Amino acid sequence: MKNHTMRLLLLPILLLTSRLFAQDQTPLPPRSEPMEVTIEPGNDAVPEETNAPQEPLTIAEQMPEFPGGQQAMMSYLVKNLKYPQECVESEVEGKVFVGFVVGREGLITDVKVLRGVPGCPALEREAVRVVKTMPNWHPGRQNGEPVPVRMTIPVVFKLK
Repeated sequence: MKNHTMRLLLLPILLLTSRLFAQDQTPLPPRSEPMEVTIEPGNDAVPEETNAPQEPLTIAEQMPEFPGGQQAMMSYLVKNLKYPQECVESEVEGKVFVGFVVGREGLITDVKVLRGVPGCPALEREAVRVVKTMPNWHPGRQNGEPVPVRMTIPVVFKLK
């Protein structure tokens, strides 16, 4: 009897949860009688552990961290950025938003410019170069396990 009650309670919870995350906001029709749902694993059941590559998360329980924290990352960027001479001569300043993935081992991969500075593509190349040379980060964690996480940082170029 307890199992039957649990199944009947599970259905409305599943329906409500799926409705919250669904794009379609049309109301559900009223149901006059309870419906029983059973779930049985078949040949297509997902194994508990898999070594398949995991798509990077955008938010993790514990986000990746540059060794030494945010301040250390800023110091690293200031120390290693070289303002391109052509942009100095043109007096071009701005922010380059760089996206990258911090892998399970903390390696930086998939570095790309998300938004650059018009008028001086050399700033974008320099920002990508410096991000690629960063030391390994402390990886992000989900459920206590290291996971790849997609990150974005602004690299600021400002003439003194």
